[in-house]
Amino acid sequence: MPVTPEYWQKLRETLETVRPVTHRKMFGGIGLYLGGPVFGIVDNDRLYFKVDHESVTPYDEAGAEPWMYDPAVGPVEKYREVPARVVSNPPDLGEWIDVAAAAAIRMNSGQRKRSKRSV
Repeated sequence: MPVTPEYWQKLRETLETVRPVTHRKMFGGIGLYLGGPVFGIVDNDRLYFKVDHESVTPYDEAGAEPWMYDPAVGPVEKYREVPARVVSNPPDLGEWIDVAAAAAIRMNSGQRKRSKRSV
């Protein structure tokens, strides 16, 4: 789903003020990076961060929806929408970016371990 230029410009400016986030197009949206694996996705003018068992609680408490890439497949629970109150508060956004980037590293590390075992 597309990301409008207006939404992306405003979000990119916000992200750049809090962390050295890089990006690239993926899945029809935009993938976000902080020097490691993808930690966030921008899709359909919404911001989603990666979550795992250690980081999902604040998203659950905020009622954050999972990313829906393909309705036929269902929600992608490992990405949750970042609450608007977090996006509009740079110190909070920076903390949530750090937590999402750490979750991405943990999850990426677990995938590598599993793939090595199956060889």
